[in-house]
Amino acid sequence: MRLWLQFQDRPVDLAEVFEEFRAVYQSRNISHMELVFNMSAILRSLRLFEKDPHVTAITLQKVVRALQYRGVSVASDEPICLVNLFDMDAKILNEQDGSPMSRFWRALCGIRLVPRTILFFKGPKLEDDGFRWAPATLLGAGHLLPDYQSRRS
Repeated sequence: MRLWLQFQDRPVDLAEVFEEFRAVYQSRNISHMELVFNMSAILRSLRLFEKDPHVTAITLQKVVRALQYRGVSVASDEPICLVNLFDMDAKILNEQDGSPMSRFWRALCGIRLVPRTILFFKGPKLEDDGFRWAPATLLGAGHLLPDYQSRRS
């Protein structure tokens, strides 16, 4: 599977971008090193969404970090993207009770252990009963979540 980035002028294969950064890195041009390291970190986070036979589960932490540099054109698309990233059945979003984001969180809590540290999220939270602890969005939220290492938190 190949991951493509759509730019205004043309689509670009992520592998092509990595090769260009590798060439800049190997040239040892000091003036470009900081850019290369920063962009490499961002591009590595994008690779999370490529299928990897060694990865058995995508954790909330990895998704939040990868979404730090992502956005959606329509805010209501976020829950749809999230259920797909977690390989969940999108039918859960058609339930009647609560907002689509609270339905996402309910389903996620049913299949994955959500770290308690999410209670300390510093951004906007849902207003739905039972989900006032849950982030209203995960887009750009990487810096708003406390750092956690264990899924048992």
